[in-house]
Amino acid sequence: MRQLPHVKNLEQACRKVVESNTADKHYPGYFDLMTRDMDSESLIPVISQLILESAFLEKVEKIMKKCSTMLTIEDMVAHYGETWGFDIQVIETARQRVDYFNRFVVGKVRYGGPLTM
Repeated sequence: MRQLPHVKNLEQACRKVVESNTADKHYPGYFDLMTRDMDSESLIPVISQLILESAFLEKVEKIMKKCSTMLTIEDMVAHYGETWGFDIQVIETARQRVDYFNRFVVGKVRYGGPLTM
């Protein structure tokens, strides 16, 4: 099990998702395109839409079957979402997706909470 990256804001979280996925040999082009060069405040509606969108879930699920260590924005929002000001529906959907990825797609817990600094 990997540890979630310690990040200060949503902007950093998006960059960590791109960096982690790229290091795992999967460049998340769609996600990077949707989130690049945006500040945290501007990212909240974009990320909310992605998390609530069933088509995005299907894309992530398909990739995760090949890359089981994939860090997702859902992992980050499930943990940090309240701090960043996400709506409770978005946070709950992120948590449900993380549970789904862990239980049914990968079969194990992929990420634990971040190490404290």
